[in-house]
Amino acid sequence: MALIAVAGVYAYRDGVAERRLSVPRADASVIPHNQTKEHSRSATHRDWVRVCEWISRETPLDAVVWSARRQQSFKWYAQRAEVHNYKDVPQDPAGLLEWRRRLELVRSIARRGGLWNLSREEILVLQDQYGFSYVILYKSGTHRPLPFERVYPLPPDENRHYEVYRLPPLEGETR
Repeated sequence: MALIAVAGVYAYRDGVAERRLSVPRADASVIPHNQTKEHSRSATHRDWVRVCEWISRETPLDAVVWSARRQQSFKWYAQRAEVHNYKDVPQDPAGLLEWRRRLELVRSIARRGGLWNLSREEILVLQDQYGFSYVILYKSGTHRPLPFERVYPLPPDENRHYEVYRLPPLEGETR
């Protein structure tokens, strides 16, 4: 009985904590944040949802996006394809190998400091290989803009944490 009572107390406390948490658990552990009010989990998450909603409203249904690296809910909110998501593990051997290859690519770019440290030409080569037309970046405040058209946020929209760039159309693509 004592074991059941202890388990009940922990389950209750976990439920209370879940209701207090303003960020879904899928995002809470991976979303970038710090202890300041403007960069808290909930502020960053609000901006994440806003950028995804913008992608959902303003991009073609077949758009492919190079999404922000530290996230796992882009498809939930934006309803668009992305180049890679570590949670989207395919179940077939060929798909699993491609998924692993893309994971290693994203990690190697992160080790180089992210897309900011790639040249325009290197990003265009990636675009050609993976078919993406948009890039979502987490703004850390220390990086220069990408050498492409920034399409979000534009006034009157505000987003302290994320920005979106549109790349030139792929061959045969129309806008």
